[in-house]
Amino acid sequence: MDSESEILTLPEQIYIEGEESIALGTVQQYSDWNLVSKVEEALGECLFQKIRSSFLGLLVELGPKMKAKKGIRFSGKIFHYLMQQRVKTKGSTLWFRVDSQPIRFSLREFYLTTGIQCEPVHRELRRKGKDPVKEPYFWASKGSYTLGDLEDRLFLKPKEGEPAVEDEEKLCLAAVVLTEGILLTPYGKEKIPLPRLRHASDFEMYTAQPWGKEAFSVLSNSILRMDEKTWAKEKYDLRGFGLALTIWVLSAVPAFGAAFGVKDKEFQSEYPLILKWKSTTTPEFFKIVNLVNDVYEFCFLKICNVIVSSQIEVNTIIGNPEDFKSLVPDFHTNDTEFQQVLELVKMGYRLKKTEWNTRCVDVCAALEEAEEEGGLERKAENDNESFEDSIREPNTQYGSYPGDDENTQCDVGDEVAEESSKDKSPTPRSSTPNFNILSEESLDVQKDKKRSSRGRNENKRVKPSVHAEDNLKTRKQVPRKRQKQVDSADVDVPTRKEHVDAALELMKTRKESNPELFKNKSVVFVGSSFLNVVDESYMEFLDNKEGFQFQSEEISKLIIEEETKCILAPFCIKGKCWVALLIHLEQKTVCIWEYAASYLTEEVKKKYVAAYSIAMPYIVRNILKKEDMDVSPFSIKVLTTFPQAPRNEESGIYMLKFMECYSMYTSHSNLEGNIIQNVRNKLAADIYTELGSVTL
Repeated sequence: MDSESEILTLPEQIYIEGEESIALGTVQQYSDWNLVSKVEEALGECLFQKIRSSFLGLLVELGPKMKAKKGIRFSGKIFHYLMQQRVKTKGSTLWFRVDSQPIRFSLREFYLTTGIQCEPVHRELRRKGKDPVKEPYFWASKGSYTLGDLEDRLFLKPKEGEPAVEDEEKLCLAAVVLTEGILLTPYGKEKIPLPRLRHASDFEMYTAQPWGKEAFSVLSNSILRMDEKTWAKEKYDLRGFGLALTIWVLSAVPAFGAAFGVKDKEFQSEYPLILKWKSTTTPEFFKIVNLVNDVYEFCFLKICNVIVSSQIEVNTIIGNPEDFKSLVPDFHTNDTEFQQVLELVKMGYRLKKTEWNTRCVDVCAALEEAEEEGGLERKAENDNESFEDSIREPNTQYGSYPGDDENTQCDVGDEVAEESSKDKSPTPRSSTPNFNILSEESLDVQKDKKRSSRGRNENKRVKPSVHAEDNLKTRKQVPRKRQKQVDSADVDVPTRKEHVDAALELMKTRKESNPELFKNKSVVFVGSSFLNVVDESYMEFLDNKEGFQFQSEEISKLIIEEETKCILAPFCIKGKCWVALLIHLEQKTVCIWEYAASYLTEEVKKKYVAAYSIAMPYIVRNILKKEDMDVSPFSIKVLTTFPQAPRNEESGIYMLKFMECYSMYTSHSNLEGNIIQNVRNKLAADIYTELGSVTL
């Protein structure tokens, strides 16, 4: 690729990004899953076993999931979202964009999703030992019969005087009815094209045909005929096996799969994708849009005028691109520049909204950015390795790591000795309330301390922790003469966890007393011990995930009601930087709301939260008492597009106030500058006044 001052042209889009139509007509698709049970009843077990042994066996296996109360569903809203994101290219291959990133749905993706053969099965092997083909049945020799006509012949009893349908004809009819009724879906009065009935009188030959290729062609052509006028209608038709498209995107965009599907634990193979899912949902359209934009509460973010920018994971091509690449047609000559753009994407470049809207990509700038991103990733990896006390995801089923030895003492950097009686608190002053919401020992005191019990646990495995141990005395432990007023403006120290918990307790109390003010009913607050118990018991949990119970007062008293979608938890990184964790139960994500973006790299922050993403599904399952709940790890995201704390020491107050704003659907845009001092002092006074009995 000649990158010197080269500008590549992107294909035209159905809609300019950000200007998509909001018309949401009903998508009518005609796959009739009732046919599976009707065919089984009509054939009987012996004949039906032949259906199971053919390519139609996949439809038979999928049938119960389609009929289950909480099973696989075609989502018209996901389909409509994809249609709005379609990119206009030549040929049958369909291209879409999600978060400005291209994703491909070709015959290859259709095959990997459905498992339905897209190339002919060797016919001689299928015919071996069989009698020559007889005269074709009357309904297969003329193109004048509808699907309904064939269903009547298979399912209805012969009229008086008519001969009964023989087993061989029944088997052929069943194969055609399932193929046409679920995969190809002709209109009710539409005659089945004669070429599709060419081998219908011979079951072995019929089931050897590449019906996946035919089904993809019908689906692709149906989509290519759609335009803005189609979606403006109250209802519009979709022909072919539309379910394949909505199932495929759950893997192409993993966040969709995490939010809108539950995987089937019993299915261990990688393909077909359609059998990997136990159930899928039919989300509302705005939830799909918000998920792509990492927006968790649309009303809240609209009020706050927050524009959330994130990098959602998008798989342009699912699986190994070399697998079944023969099923992917060559690019049309009109799309060669788009093909070059995709080469940039393979190198790690992420397309941008402005590039789609202008339809221009500067190759030189893209290459430079891709190289820079690669360098940042390498730097992040090096930074990660420098934090010895960060949570590492285990690479064995027992949670051990390369180099770990049970007879080797593991130091955790933030585990420090208890303070001696000579350790001093910040110098008292006389200008603030009775306690300071930001009072804690200085950062310097935390440096270079060692564990006093280093020699006591030589043969004991140390549990990693993502928090510094709280080595400060409680309010009751501090001598009365030292309980003096402290000027928070003169103390550059991080917020203490007891004070964070007190502030959250104040929010909970106010929420109960003034429910009309706290309009966000989908969120619940938890204290710092909610996450601390994971740190303390994580290694024990890894040894027995299924049977382990995290013991914590915060967990035991947590009630997840039907309207509860999110858990908001305070989290302190290395005892220095407070952030809020939004644990989204529906979307199965742990999202870090970051107010000190310059403190640590995004990868390091994710590493600290890795344990929570693994443990949280089990905690939620135990609370809800749902044994069949999916316990795959939650995904981790970091959002930094919020007002940034000027110092790490201010991150605690930023976190608390943003959590309050989030629960009240109010703006946090003025949370900056000199107002922080007033907010901090008022919060301290309110806690002391309203929660005087709380031990601090």
